Amino acid sequence: MIAQRRFLIGVLGILCGLALIGCFKKEEGRVENITDSSPLALKMTALSGMRGNDRLNARCIFTGDATWLLMEISVRTENPPSLAFGRYKWQREGRVIEGAIRAESIAFLGGQADMPSLGGRFNLLAAEGQITHRVIIPVSPVKLTK
Repeated sequence: MIAQRRFLIGVLGILCGLALIGCFKKEEGRVENITDSSPLALKMTALSGMRGNDRLNARCIFTGDATWLLMEISVRTENPPSLAFGRYKWQREGRVIEGAIRAESIAFLGGQADMPSLGGRFNLLAAEGQITHRVIIPVSPVKLTK
């Protein structure tokens, strides 16, 4: 009876440990087609920016085979954070597409003296204003530039 309890406690400990490891899986940034939420073959390769007063001006770059997406966003760091400005340039199929960005949600972490972290869900808009793609940026440290 005691051996069975020890065995069950050991099994439960292993299962809890595996569950915790699953919680720490690093989420990756992605770009989704808005019509069916299918992810595109792009990988977030850089998140950099500059902090000034109540704003964080950031650049996020996604790259893939013969394509790249550059997002330039300015975030008001008040509580709650909000998008002050957003534009994108996307080189795909041999041409560069440009447009505005709208934020669904924004996460900002970091005080004036701390390294900022940024994340959120952003919509890329076509020239006519309709949403074409969704970009998901997991909360990630922003590499500060000058």
